[in-house]
Amino acid sequence: MGVHNLYLLDKDGISLIDVTIGNLKLDPNLASGFFSAITKFIKELLNTDEEVITDMGMLNIRLYFVYNPPLIGVIAVDPEDNKEEVTSTVKFILKEFQNKYNLTNWDHDAYPFKQFSKYMKDMIKKHIDKIKYKIFYKAFKIYNKYEKYGIKDEWDNMIEEFQQELGPRFMIVTNTLFDYMGSKIMGEDVVQKANHELENDLDTKMIVSNTSINIWNKDLCEVLKDSFKYLHKIDTYFNEKYHS
Repeated sequence: MGVHNLYLLDKDGISLIDVTIGNLKLDPNLASGFFSAITKFIKELLNTDEEVITDMGMLNIRLYFVYNPPLIGVIAVDPEDNKEEVTSTVKFILKEFQNKYNLTNWDHDAYPFKQFSKYMKDMIKKHIDKIKYKIFYKAFKIYNKYEKYGIKDEWDNMIEEFQQELGPRFMIVTNTLFDYMGSKIMGEDVVQKANHELENDLDTKMIVSNTSINIWNKDLCEVLKDSFKYLHKIDTYFNEKYHS
């Protein structure tokens, strides 16, 4: 649910450009050398010049290596981030870089690429916004079921059960998110939109921007990472009970 760093390397592992978004600070030169060695090992092991995507865990982060010839993208994210979403973002950035710059006769001067860093950060921000949206979308759906079936006692029992599992921080979600998810924050029109999958970027941006102003902060972000697992469990419970 958080992106920390993104590195673009050429086919030989030489650093082209890197950006830091989170709190994780890595020396670009040391990082590119390490990433280069890993990528070369993967290429030799698989014996291919086709697209390769792999990942590895390191402490509290996960590294995704996206080899999209002739470029390599390495992104450091939180372990919970969705692989497909993360790597598709990296592949898109690699493609845009290739469209903008020709590395055929590159003289290893990375200065001309500096202006591309803003574009990289914008794309990563869009990725993070989509993750925010997914959490609120899931919450909206469950809130609607809570309202529709009028099962307050059952709901409260499940909240108590999962509160014990996730700890007292979970009350931040129940007090902040569910109690005020209706007209007090979103408006009923926004809540009702959660009944349908929203693919339109404008709709997604609207929901994320509306929520982030009111209730999105770093602490709540950490709580929601755990709560997303809870939301999936309770949604499954409702589906099995009322649609079986």
